[in-house]
Amino acid sequence: MLKYSRIMRTVMTFLAFGPLCLTGCGTSPSPAMGEYVDVSGTVNTADGKPLKSGNIYFEPETPGQGREANATVANGAFKTKLFLAKYRVALDMEDRKTTLPAKFTKFATSGQHAEIKDGTTPLVFDLK
Repeated sequence: MLKYSRIMRTVMTFLAFGPLCLTGCGTSPSPAMGEYVDVSGTVNTADGKPLKSGNIYFEPETPGQGREANATVANGAFKTKLFLAKYRVALDMEDRKTTLPAKFTKFATSGQHAEIKDGTTPLVFDLK
C-alpha cells in the first residue's frame, strides 16, 4: 500500500477539483449586451493615404452598451468584432517616422465616432 504525504494529497485534490473552479471563466459575450458583429474599415491619414501601421480603439459612448475593443491597423485596414452600439474612437501609430496628431490618441479629443448598426457597412476614419 502506498502512503501519500500531505503535500501529495493536496496536489491530487487540486488536480481533481481545480478545473471546476475555472468553469464559467471566459470572454464569451453576454447575450444581454446584444448582437456581436464583424466590423471592418479603413483609416486614412490627413494627406489621404492609408495609415501604414497602428491600432484603433473603440469605447462605448454609453456605459453598459457595448464593450471596449481594439484592432491592429495594417495598410489602412482593420477588422474586429463589436456589439451594436455607439463608440468613441482613438488611434495610435507604430510608425514613428510619421506622427499622428495627439488629439487622435484620446477618446475625449479625437472627434472620431462610430455607430455600429450592423456588420455590413465598412467604417472609414479620415484623420483630418
